[in-house]
Amino acid sequence: MDLFLYNDTHRLWICGPCGFAVRPAHLAAHLANRHPKHPSAATPALRRAACALMLKRPCWDPAREPDRPVPPPPAPGSPPVPGLPVHPGYRCPHPDCAYIVCNPESLLRHRTRIHADRRPRGRQPPASQVSPLPPYRTVSCQRFFPSGAGSGFFQVTPPAHTERARQAATMGEVEFIRRQVAGALAEDAAAAEAGAQRVPDPDAKAPTEISPWLELTRWPEFLHGHAFTAVAPLAAPPDPTAEPLLTVFSASVERLIEAAYQSIKTRRINEFDQIRINSFLQRPRVWDRPILIQLRPSTYRAYRQVWQRLICFAYRTSRPNAAVQLGHQLTTAQLAALDRMETAAAELLSLPSPPLCTPGPGAADHPPWTTGGGPWVVIQTPRGGDRDRDPEGDRRTERRHAAYEQLDHACLDLSIALLDHPLKGDLFESAVVAFLAVLGVDVEKQTFRDPYAFTSSLSGLIKMAQMLVAQRAVQMADHGQVEHPADALEAMRERFLLPGVAAPFNWLTRLRTFGKRIQNTTTSLGYIYWSDDQQTLSYKELHLTMAGLRGFVRTQVELAQLELEGLFLLHEEETREAVVPRLALVELADDPTNNRRGWNFLQDHRTRAALPTTGEQWLMDRVVATDWLRAEWVGVRPHDHQVMWHTTVVDAYLGQVDQFLERLLLLMHLTAGQPARATELLGIRHSNTVCGQHRNLFIEHGVVSLVTAYHKGYSMTGSTKIIHRYLPAEVSELVVYYLWLILPFARAVQALAHGTRQARSPFLWPRGPNLAAGAWDSGRLRGCSSVRPTYICRPSSM
Repeated sequence: MDLFLYNDTHRLWICGPCGFAVRPAHLAAHLANRHPKHPSAATPALRRAACALMLKRPCWDPAREPDRPVPPPPAPGSPPVPGLPVHPGYRCPHPDCAYIVCNPESLLRHRTRIHADRRPRGRQPPASQVSPLPPYRTVSCQRFFPSGAGSGFFQVTPPAHTERARQAATMGEVEFIRRQVAGALAEDAAAAEAGAQRVPDPDAKAPTEISPWLELTRWPEFLHGHAFTAVAPLAAPPDPTAEPLLTVFSASVERLIEAAYQSIKTRRINEFDQIRINSFLQRPRVWDRPILIQLRPSTYRAYRQVWQRLICFAYRTSRPNAAVQLGHQLTTAQLAALDRMETAAAELLSLPSPPLCTPGPGAADHPPWTTGGGPWVVIQTPRGGDRDRDPEGDRRTERRHAAYEQLDHACLDLSIALLDHPLKGDLFESAVVAFLAVLGVDVEKQTFRDPYAFTSSLSGLIKMAQMLVAQRAVQMADHGQVEHPADALEAMRERFLLPGVAAPFNWLTRLRTFGKRIQNTTTSLGYIYWSDDQQTLSYKELHLTMAGLRGFVRTQVELAQLELEGLFLLHEEETREAVVPRLALVELADDPTNNRRGWNFLQDHRTRAALPTTGEQWLMDRVVATDWLRAEWVGVRPHDHQVMWHTTVVDAYLGQVDQFLERLLLLMHLTAGQPARATELLGIRHSNTVCGQHRNLFIEHGVVSLVTAYHKGYSMTGSTKIIHRYLPAEVSELVVYYLWLILPFARAVQALAHGTRQARSPFLWPRGPNLAAGAWDSGRLRGCSSVRPTYICRPSSM
């Protein structure tokens, strides 16, 4: 048992947290009264089992050893007894007396009562010639018991005292004092550092130390006395090498989330039930939206990892030999599910690795965070008839599939059991509430995470809980436990999902709501500072000057113009003015009300009249008609007269187009007014679509206008935010030239050289040639905006 330390020399069980030995007859009462929340002493049965295990060791018992009513103390000069605190004490100065106490007043009463310091009768030397005894001798002392027999103090000699005596004998006075001062200061610094690494006592804080967030969560109260570095690993992701069992558990969570995604996407849970899952009200409102599952892959990964860490936390803290024991208790259902998970995972780990695998059914319609396949694959058996079959391999495959099914079923049971229990006593008795406290630890900063950094984890737990509840309802319907998933869903919703129900899910939503409120009402930390002349902007460790920014933008426009000339396929002896059609932006017109599919401003009859050429065939005609371009780009195969495009040249040109678009993205981000979020900017469409209807790119008064409607909170609110941004004439010209002359040619040569026959993407920054590929990932904007020339940014120390 981690509470007690057994001492072989004195045959005593010493309680570490209490700092004293416990008599054999008092072990059960000590566990019940002093440590009722400890996992090994939470119930009478556990206490009896712990006492029986401890009494198997030989113990000093005055009832069995009447001749030894107290345990013999260590010999004088012995080192301290492990597990007992060392106290500064005062020993009686009489040589034949070993009486030791911890305060001088008690020692004075002892001397008056026991050693009445009187001069004996008879002829004695004069009093002036008798050396008086000192009032006491300071010693280091310990004691076995706090009261009763054996509670007297005995002297011990800490190792530091022996070393100090040796140094005093071998060093000079100045050097000795300097060494002792340095050692004392080092010990003080080490003690301060050790104390800073532990969660302080919240009752010892000053009245002016206020934190509404921590006052609600009560994390310091729950983790008081524990080291941040010791608690945080309980909720850490699994280590595949050291924790293979937890790695298998995490893979099971991923499979369950995928199954829940497919169940919701395929409408196993209809729209009404999806609204009920997503609503936190007793009666959903008409405008409430169904549960959102179309999240970004990075968001799905972050949300899934939070639930995986919850499962790992439940398993780690359920072990009796856990390094850190917290005050929560797992329910019977949770422990049973963990046992079944452990059994199934051990079965999987005992089987050899599977052979070549292929994605299972439905892998082509995988969730957005996966690429198909995974641990839930189907084993591909060799073909060739019965003679090539491996009966032993077939049996292993069946065992593996059965173990996967048992593990996933038990993991889903555990996930629901973590949510489905009432909170009637201390909230931290719940594993979910305790997990939140551990998840809130910031090891690097030796403190707790604030709401700004924690509400996303709460959102992940809430989203995964909703999806797993939906999957449980579908599973119950598949197994015939209910007729429709809606029946099971309604029962679970009323039991532990609705607001006002004392259950872990309600605590999650309450913390998230309160955290959002703090974010909205509390001034956040600022990192941006302007100089007095408003010409220098400081962000953390960088300085940005407005002159440098203007020079940077000017340079980027010039580079973009050079890249555009390269896309026009100009010869070094040709000039742009002599070859490229002129463009007058002020003469272009647009019809924003036209919602025809595929329509954009280039198809407006007024724009067509203002442009010298339609643009669709200009570059293609130039390549075909110009001898040196034709020889470089295309040729005719002699034996069948097939027109063959040089793919290496085409791919190089498409790479140049991609580089130009990246620079254009940076320019539009910097020059279109208030910078848009990456998802808003990269989602700009130059043509109308069926799903998005109106495009985002227009011509207005001779400049390009960007109109975005999508925003970060659209999936939650369902409302759009129309924001207009305008590009300067120099950047507008780049956009129009690209859409007018470059994009048609790039599409054409890509289709001709690679044989692609797919729907054209309406996005200005398409991820691929087809419509379904979508737009660029937001990482492209971060990549191109990370350029920091020295004339724009410089370290703050300069």
